Amino acid sequence: MLLAKALRDPPDLFHGISDVETRYRQRELDLMANQRSREVFVLRAKVLAAIRDHMNERGYVSWKRRSCSGSRGGASARPFKTHHHALDRHLFLRIATELYLKRAIVGGFEDVYELGKFFRTRNLAPAQSEFTMLEWFVGGADYRGVMAFAEELVAGVITSVLGTTRVERDGETIDFKTPWKRVSVREALIEETGVDIVDASRDQLAELAGEDAEVDDDWRPWSTRFRAS
Repeated sequence: MLLAKALRDPPDLFHGISDVETRYRQRELDLMANQRSREVFVLRAKVLAAIRDHMNERGYVSWKRRSCSGSRGGASARPFKTHHHALDRHLFLRIATELYLKRAIVGGFEDVYELGKFFRTRNLAPAQSEFTMLEWFVGGADYRGVMAFAEELVAGVITSVLGTTRVERDGETIDFKTPWKRVSVREALIEETGVDIVDASRDQLAELAGEDAEVDDDWRPWSTRFRAS
């Protein structure tokens, strides 16, 4: 049965489409020619559905705020700007939902989240200009509780989608089974560089940072900056 006629020849189904510009601007051709692209779209849909299920099953309330508003949304990134002609005022595409989720907590909700689109004008990379992000706020938990929930979330979503916590990527197997190894930033930097940034001298840090590093004239080591007087 003929569903529709094609006015142009389809892309080469054997070689696929290698031009990045064409793939992004004419996604239908990319999906038609590249099996991997279709698999990624299906996988993404499953991941988003699993995230929502995970959050909802644990009593989190899905929050939704407008994509355009008079405030930037809480983060420090540069927003996209637009103009509302009827109101004659400038608006911003949201860069985060932080402020609005915090308002929900103040209003009496215990646990809230939003999974949606965010926009930040940084560079030409499509994944950085418009992207999907999950942001949640937990009532009555410190950063350790949030870390434990993040572990559970990632491991649970991966298991829901793939049936296992083990992921194969570029010939390497990554196991997201909880609990994860936890290290502080200080410990990670010591392991990587051999230098303790808390007690390091100005010269040591300058050497690590490279020739283009800018150091304030009133710089002091962290150990003296935060030590109780």
